[in-house]
Amino acid sequence: NTTQVNNFGGNVGFSNKSDGMGYNLEAGYLNNFADVGYVASSSGITTPARAAYTDKVGAVSLDATMKVGMFDADAHWVSATSHDNDIKTVSSNGTLSAARPQALVIGGGMSFPVIGHNSRLGVDYQHSWQAENVGLYGLPQQRYEATHGVDVSKNVNGSG
Repeated sequence: NTTQVNNFGGNVGFSNKSDGMGYNLEAGYLNNFADVGYVASSSGITTPARAAYTDKVGAVSLDATMKVGMFDADAHWVSATSHDNDIKTVSSNGTLSAARPQALVIGGGMSFPVIGHNSRLGVDYQHSWQAENVGLYGLPQQRYEATHGVDVSKNVNGSG
């Protein structure tokens, strides 16, 4: 058992909100993205000890959200800071090489009241690069997602 800190990260952001309009901008850094639960479940990595995981690879993220009246938009990007020898990708010539996984989500939505409860309809586009072997099932190269959420009480939200 150890009391040594093996990972660290940081996040800095700026936000502004007034009269039904607002925005939030953030940038983040993680020293070793192998400590992210889904990444740690990638093939060749044993959880929780991660004994087979030999590379220590950082990650960076950029996030932006904005809201104007009942409409909102967001964008989220995350990337490894270098190639990871423990996660492989198929190169253009068909051989396996070290991956530098990245992912992007761009979305928007509309919020409105229904019988006194806040509701939201949203749609997202998600894209990933060199991430087909990240996690147990990999990340799809691209997909669309539609969401609907309802505040069922003051502190409880249901979505699907």
